[in-house]
Amino acid sequence: MSSFVSQTIFLYKEVNQFLSPYLPVLCSLPNIHFFKVVLSSADQGIRMPTTFMRDYRESLEQVVLLKVSSGASWPIELIQIEFGTWLDKGWKDFVEYYSIRECHFLVFKYSGGSQFQVIIFNPSASEIEYPLEAPEDHSKHDH
Repeated sequence: MSSFVSQTIFLYKEVNQFLSPYLPVLCSLPNIHFFKVVLSSADQGIRMPTTFMRDYRESLEQVVLLKVSSGASWPIELIQIEFGTWLDKGWKDFVEYYSIRECHFLVFKYSGGSQFQVIIFNPSASEIEYPLEAPEDHSKHDH
């Protein structure tokens, strides 16, 4: 088994163990959650889960807002291609700012109104330390 696969399995198990006490609460909330494990270069975008898009596509605008626990918010454009819907314009800046790489684990909570709360876990299964402020220009992407 490759080192990358071993790290990914370890990360999945660690995050699952961390989140398992919260799953009954998370599942009982009216908000929808999904997660993504970064398996390759994260700056190329992340595909939205097919089931989520099937159920919530109509409630999403072309630009969604990703919010992290520090309060920073990032507008990210969705792009639809034949292989699904992807987080596109603005995503690369988000990934670079938070140093998201292979084996990072992201939990998305859909809050409605095209807004998502995002929790970012590093490869050691710990939530990252978020900078107190996002860069001034993060909301000025060309859309």
